[in-house]
Amino acid sequence: MICEKLQLKPGMRVLDIGCGWGGLAHYMASNYDVSVVGVTISAEQQKMAQERCEGLDVTILLQDYRDLNDQFDRIVSVGMFEHVGPKNYDTYFAVVDRNLKPEGIFLLHTIGSKKTDLNVDPWINKYIFRTVACPLYARLLSPANPTL
Repeated sequence: MICEKLQLKPGMRVLDIGCGWGGLAHYMASNYDVSVVGVTISAEQQKMAQERCEGLDVTILLQDYRDLNDQFDRIVSVGMFEHVGPKNYDTYFAVVDRNLKPEGIFLLHTIGSKKTDLNVDPWINKYIFRTVACPLYARLLSPANPTL
């Protein structure tokens, strides 16, 4: 479904922000004949993703997404935005804007909330998402729809 929403076509350049272990990068490159650049800050994830994507048109960078300065037809981010934190949302979207071609498509997959930017369950905060904030839907969508 992610690839369908991105409307991938052969030859496109795709940025995967927070590519993790490289599963999506591998899938996109092998099934849609696109060139993928994945970004992670984990050396272990980079190593595994590079091994997983060997032989494909995939580059896995070990760097902070904020340092990217390139142009991509598509940008995708799955399960990473929760780690950005509310105070960094503007920077995150500025990076996406700077790196996305004018006619490009950006897909953000995140866990959101209708009530708050912060997790409210103490156990989840302590054991599952210690450094994660579930973004408020209205806050994410307001730049695209000022009536929210």
